[in-house]
Amino acid sequence: MQRFTPVGPGKSIMRYEVYRHKDATDEDFNLISDMYKRIMSEDKYLCFNTQKNLNAGVFVNGLLHPDLEMGPLHFQSTVREVVTEHFNKEQAAGHEIWPAQTEVADANAAAIGENDIAFRTGVDTITAADNLQESLAGNVAPAIAV
Repeated sequence: MQRFTPVGPGKSIMRYEVYRHKDATDEDFNLISDMYKRIMSEDKYLCFNTQKNLNAGVFVNGLLHPDLEMGPLHFQSTVREVVTEHFNKEQAAGHEIWPAQTEVADANAAAIGENDIAFRTGVDTITAADNLQESLAGNVAPAIAV
């Protein structure tokens, strides 16, 4: 897991956590670990020099390195295509589509599903805050981000 934390306009701290499956052999783990270290080294080099060029006014935006960025560019392109395709399906259907939401069989369950969608989308179809509290009772746990 990696985390980038900006600490100023021109400086960020990069933190890494590497986890190992309990059944992974040393050879398998080292193969993945070494590849990760190499990629992070390449990224650090690219980021450092890009920042130098940004500070000097040489580089504005665009492709930084045609060979080393093919993986991220492919990922970004694929995500863009999938999101655009999903958006187009919603436009054609005339409503939001929630692929992970299961279909409900009875009217009472359908009403709960509608409140759930309203809660997630911010569309206020719930008439009172008490109704929301009751419908969520026992189903909400605090989330803490560090």
